[in-house]
Amino acid sequence: MKKIFCSAGGLRSGWRLLIFVGLFVTLGFMAKWSVHRIPAVSRILQLPFLHPVGLIWDELEGLLQVGIATWIMARIERRRLASYGIPLRNAFGLLWSGQNAGQFAIGRLLETAGRVHNGSPADRSVRRQAGPCSR
Repeated sequence: MKKIFCSAGGLRSGWRLLIFVGLFVTLGFMAKWSVHRIPAVSRILQLPFLHPVGLIWDELEGLLQVGIATWIMARIERRRLASYGIPLRNAFGLLWSGQNAGQFAIGRLLETAGRVHNGSPADRSVRRQAGPCSR
């Protein structure tokens, strides 16, 4: 029996995946069941499709499900969360650099889109000096 479930590295990867998916699905059912019991939170579920608050709630719920399932798996396998790629130290270090890069890229995109739509200031000055037929 131990040969089926365990290998040299501990629990076999297929069983790890199966346990993680089972935990994730179970936590999802528990979250849906408990949210319906809280009146203030159950109003969030009645929001229209693609409402910002509903989208944030869904993402937060998924994040909590993955976080709790990962923590439980770490306890089962007697590992640290850092071995799953989730370091507790400097956890947000790369987040801030990625956020800055993303904001810079979106800013440049919006600036370029504005120039394409409105024309650049250089284009406007050329139009003003068009010649005798222009106003």
